[in-house]
Amino acid sequence: MKIKKTTIFLIAVLVLAALGYFGPDVYFRIKNPRGYQNQKICKDIPVGVQFPALVKILGEPIHSWEIKGQKWYSFNTSSIAAGPIKARVKGTQVLELRCSEDGPSTWKINE
Repeated sequence: MKIKKTTIFLIAVLVLAALGYFGPDVYFRIKNPRGYQNQKICKDIPVGVQFPALVKILGEPIHSWEIKGQKWYSFNTSSIAAGPIKARVKGTQVLELRCSEDGPSTWKINE
């Protein structure tokens, strides 16, 4: 009888550990699939990509603004991310890409 209780306890601990490890990832993948996908592929976007190609990769921007004559766009990102994915654009050339608010830009082109 003790072996059965121990086995059930170990199985319960393993299930809870698996949920704790995989659960958040699955939750965000289901809640916002586009934002989750964007978060995963952002760092693989090549330096110097053109804006139309960036839109094909990340989808339409969700917000845009202008700072000192520079156009910035933000894209759909998983809610767990440190801010949205942002791109600084001049004409059709992407000059800077930020996949996260944490740390420096993912890449930047000198004008």
